[in-house]
Amino acid sequence: MPGQNSQSKLDPAQTQQMIRFAVRKPWENANSITQEGVRTVGLLPQANVNLVRSLSGAVMANRSMHADAVRIRYKQDKSPFVRGGSWNMQDIKFNTGGTLRNWSYLMISMGGLPDAFDQASLQSTVAQFHKALQDMGITAAAPTPGSRIVVNTPDNTRIETALKNVAGDPRQTRLVLIIITTVNTLLYNRVKHIGDVKVGVHTVCVVGSKFAKSQPQYFANVALKFNLKLGGINQLVDNTRFGIINEDKTMVVGIDVTHPSPGSASNAPSVTGMVASVDKWLGQWPADLRIQESRREMM
Repeated sequence: MPGQNSQSKLDPAQTQQMIRFAVRKPWENANSITQEGVRTVGLLPQANVNLVRSLSGAVMANRSMHADAVRIRYKQDKSPFVRGGSWNMQDIKFNTGGTLRNWSYLMISMGGLPDAFDQASLQSTVAQFHKALQDMGITAAAPTPGSRIVVNTPDNTRIETALKNVAGDPRQTRLVLIIITTVNTLLYNRVKHIGDVKVGVHTVCVVGSKFAKSQPQYFANVALKFNLKLGGINQLVDNTRFGIINEDKTMVVGIDVTHPSPGSASNAPSVTGMVASVDKWLGQWPADLRIQESRREMM
C-alpha cells in the first residue's frame, strides 16, 4: 500500500530519489503541507468544517533569517560561478594542486552491457582528462598505458589481478582511474576493497557513459577527487570569521556511528567513523574507521 513507512534497506536508485525529496525548495514543502498534507491527515473542509475554519491562515509568510554565504576561494582568489545550487568550475584552478607522477587507468566492462569506448576513443578521452587535470592545477604526468577487462560478476578474481597489474608497484603508482560500464554498487565496493586493502593504491571510479562525453564540468568534478587523494587543497573558505580556528590552534573533529540496517544479520556490527582537520585551511580531512558492538553509540 503506498505512503507507508518502510523498514527495508533502500537500493541505490531509491536512495537517490529520497535525497532529491529531502533537498526540495521551501515553497515546494509549503505546497505539500497546505495541499497534500491536509488531505493526508483528514483536514479537508468537507470533513472538518469547524476545525479547518479555525486553522485558516495558520500557514502564513514569516520573515526568515538570512545568513550570508561563506565565500569560497580558489587559486588567485577566484570564486566559482554559483547558480541554482550548482558550481561552474570553468577557468578555475585548485588552491593547492597535488603532484601526480605515476598513474594509470583500468576499464572494467560487464558482459552483456555495451561499452562507451573502443580502445582508440578511450585513449583519446583519457588524454583529454589528463589535460583537464593540468588545467585545474594538478602537476600530472601522462598516464602509463592502461588495460580493459570483461567480467560477468563483481566478484570475478580477474578484477584484482588486473588492478595489481595496472598499478604495478604501489609505492610508485599513486592512483588508478577505474572506468566502469554503468552504476554498479557491488562493483564499486569491490574495486575500493581491492585498491584500499589488497593493493594499497588510490582509486577513483567513473561511469563510462558520462566520462565519454568529455564535458569540462564532469572532468572538473573528477579532478576534485584526484586532488584530494594527492594531498592537495581544492578550495579555501573565507576564515576571517572563524575565530580560534583561524589561529591554527584548533582541530575540528567529526564523529558518527552507523548501525546495521533493517534486515542485517543479528551479529552485524556498528561502524564508527571519524574525520579531523589538520590546519586552519580546512582543506584536508584524514579519516579513521572502526567496527564495534552492534547498536552501541559510545565509540
